[in-house]
Amino acid sequence: MDYFGSSLVEWEFQEYEKFPKHKKWFFGLGAIAGFFLIIAVFTFNFLFALIIILATLILMLHYNRDPLIVKFTITDLGIIMGDNFMPYKDLNRFWVVYDPPIVKKLYFQRKSGMYPTLIIPLQDINPLYVRDILLKNLKEDLTQEDESFAELVGRLLKL
Repeated sequence: MDYFGSSLVEWEFQEYEKFPKHKKWFFGLGAIAGFFLIIAVFTFNFLFALIIILATLILMLHYNRDPLIVKFTITDLGIIMGDNFMPYKDLNRFWVVYDPPIVKKLYFQRKSGMYPTLIIPLQDINPLYVRDILLKNLKEDLTQEDESFAELVGRLLKL
């Protein structure tokens, strides 16, 4: 661990939140997929039909897979997520969205625009402690107060 710096705080979380789904959810997914599939066939848009079938299969396979446990560590030189180390120099800013019990997340924006925002569930970690550690090396974005629209929709639709 010394190569990546001294560990300041660490915790584990599931790589994604797995929501329990009832038969109604699967029936709704099938109905929506069937509706779009019928439209695709009647408009002779077979590529769209293939995309609908593949998307439905991916959602079904994803549901049957259990999320992996990811270890996250904040060190004095950067952050470690799983086996990946990101030095502070590669990170642009961070922010915390904390509205328990619904939202408790830590966000990192990387300097390279090619990567998406890194979203880390805080679990039961004190957000003020994490914030104090990160402020020594990163700028905090105080304009970000809520989770993104995509996260909100995903949580509401239990995706």
